Amino acid sequence: MYLVHDGEPQPIRSEVGRMHKLLWNPEHWENRAEEARAVAAMFNDKTARMAMLEVASSYDALARLSRSRVNKEMRQQFAGRA
Repeated sequence: MYLVHDGEPQPIRSEVGRMHKLLWNPEHWENRAEEARAVAAMFNDKTARMAMLEVASSYDALARLSRSRVNKEMRQQFAGRA
């Protein structure tokens, strides 16, 4: 089975691997949080601004979660080498 990415068919396994790397990339979520805060700053409406700041906060939480997982995996790798 294939998905189309950038106009080219890609095996689903390839796309799943790409998504997995993205989901557990703390920098991705940190960047998203920064973007959400920038968008929030553009809103004059307090409710809209607060909603975007909540989105940013959620992205920050995902960044912490993914960084924690990455750090745990690294500790396990180094512990296995000792």
